[in-house]
Amino acid sequence: AIADYQFFLVDRILYVILFPVLALLISPFADWITATLIDRLGPVAHPLQAGTGWMLAAVTLLQIAWIDFMLYYIHYLFHKVPALWEFHKVHHSAEGMTQPTAYRMHPFELFFNMNVTAIGTALLVGVLGYLTGSTDGTHPELRILGINVVQFAFYVIGFNLRHSHVPLGYGPVISQVFVSPWMHQVHHSRETRHFDKNMGFIFSFWDRMFGT
Repeated sequence: AIADYQFFLVDRILYVILFPVLALLISPFADWITATLIDRLGPVAHPLQAGTGWMLAAVTLLQIAWIDFMLYYIHYLFHKVPALWEFHKVHHSAEGMTQPTAYRMHPFELFFNMNVTAIGTALLVGVLGYLTGSTDGTHPELRILGINVVQFAFYVIGFNLRHSHVPLGYGPVISQVFVSPWMHQVHHSRETRHFDKNMGFIFSFWDRMFGT
């Protein structure tokens, strides 16, 4: 637990320092992608209506699905690529699961995740800007306290129990879509049959689609 607290303090300090820098880079990169698409392909003849209800719902789901897929694939690489596993095994070194174990992360992995997801987010925003004819890098998305509404709900419903001894499951229906705390606890199992399983962050269907 003491190691978890130490990682929490170091990583939160690094997060505060690095996140503003990455956040500032997303918008210019997205604008560059939009401008490049317009230059190469020409403007969209009939842009999608960014303000409609269906577009708002679609972009909200697309945004969180894209980010979650990136997190899944990054997690997959950190398990499968030996050099990356050297960093990720820090997270799996915990012999007991407590809520702060979520923050037991090597600073390199934190930095890597933030950079890749920032670039991926900018890519999505840039493409959406092109499809909607937006020139200011904005796109609609349902948010609560600045967080995607699906991600916010996921955080509220049991996220902090993922790294704990509390075996909270979502049942056979909801677990087809969302990763429950119990499912992620299996990911940390010491049993060989559970190695490299349940790598999803929010959505569980990535694991079924890719055999993990």
